[in-house]
Amino acid sequence: MARQKGLIKLSGTDKRSGTVFVESKYGVHTRAQPKAGARKNDPVLKKQYSRNSSLNLLAADIKNAINLYAPHFPPTGMYHSLLSYFRKEPSAVRVLLLDELMDMEVHPKYAFSGICDDRACTVKFSNTRIVAELNLEQHAYRTDRCNCYFLEVVVLNWHSDANRCIHACKKTAWISMNDDLPLYCDLVFELAAKVTDHLVLLRCVRGFNNEADGTFPMQAMKVVAVGSMDKKAATLLKEKRAMKQQLRAMVTKKKKPAPEERVAMKKGKR
Repeated sequence: MARQKGLIKLSGTDKRSGTVFVESKYGVHTRAQPKAGARKNDPVLKKQYSRNSSLNLLAADIKNAINLYAPHFPPTGMYHSLLSYFRKEPSAVRVLLLDELMDMEVHPKYAFSGICDDRACTVKFSNTRIVAELNLEQHAYRTDRCNCYFLEVVVLNWHSDANRCIHACKKTAWISMNDDLPLYCDLVFELAAKVTDHLVLLRCVRGFNNEADGTFPMQAMKVVAVGSMDKKAATLLKEKRAMKQQLRAMVTKKKKPAPEERVAMKKGKR
């Protein structure tokens, strides 16, 4: 029932008339009580509800795996951030959902480009292995707190008949910031049978005298590659990326400026 405040102010809901009394910064007003289950049969909501469990599982799986290799580094709201990325993709195909995370910073406040060249890693996929080619043209950025660093590649794989991912990582040895450049190495990950979808992350950790202090400004992690061994999924991924590239080209395409009108000067006196 509605509650009376003073002589004329009301708040709450009058169940007999279905009127809701509202007090807001815009003043006191009324509105109709929403009907129960008004959008219960909305097809868009039904489709979204049917995906919730799979999206929740995928987001939790990725967050837990990242937290295993970079303890405490992922921000508090990472799980909800992953869900917001996934909901941008209408398809339920897993590799298309994972592709929404491409170039995602694990912790946006501590971006990879702020401590190291994020183009240092090139990932190549084959039917039996994933090869992360590390090519260093420049060292991680030096401060008075660090004189060395290492790179770590984390691979998350999903089987065709399983919803949970399996993961692995490989690290380079500590690299001195005084070492001559360029440097390179290959980190090879052998694939188990029935592995289809992949998510690859690159992590950089800076330290002093080959020891990491564990602070957030000394590390960064981002998604550098997404792929699939399934032919149908790989085709869909290729088409999606081509469409994104076309849209990006349309947005960034510059229009030719209109010709500027100029008036020529005349010789002699007026």
